[in-house]
Amino acid sequence: MQEPCTVNQIAFQWIPDFDQLASQLPIHRGDILTDELVRQTAETVREFGEGLQVQVNRGPDGRANIIVYDPQAAWPQRIKIEPAVQAAMLMAKTPPVLPPQAGAVRLSIIVGRDGTVWQTSPLTGADESVAAAMEAVKQWKYRPTVLNGVPVEIQSTVEFPGE
Repeated sequence: MQEPCTVNQIAFQWIPDFDQLASQLPIHRGDILTDELVRQTAETVREFGEGLQVQVNRGPDGRANIIVYDPQAAWPQRIKIEPAVQAAMLMAKTPPVLPPQAGAVRLSIIVGRDGTVWQTSPLTGADESVAAAMEAVKQWKYRPTVLNGVPVEIQSTVEFPGE
């Protein structure tokens, strides 16, 4: 059993008639979240629509956010992430061996749902520097990005400053 939290927010995603479902839920903002209340909420959601899911995100501040969603709805397959945000997700990094006096290199990357770099494409840089940077970045490993409980692919950029 987990520590009780206060329900901070209840969100509905990809559910057309969410207001009708909301009126039937046994859970409300400000309630103390217990295992029993989560079970009752999940049961109500399942009765309302086959395949609907409930996700509970408990924060360290003692508050919880509840998300009710349809996993079969149109989820984005790939999202664009700013380079600084994606850099914070980096778990393993092989530095590139750039030629002496190499200029700046900028790459476009696609990170798979498992956190591995699937694709690199040069945006700027000299050929020999780009090749070394691409080889290194292909070995990098990121923490997988999860959007509403579903891993997604990431499009971002990586930059290596010139000397």
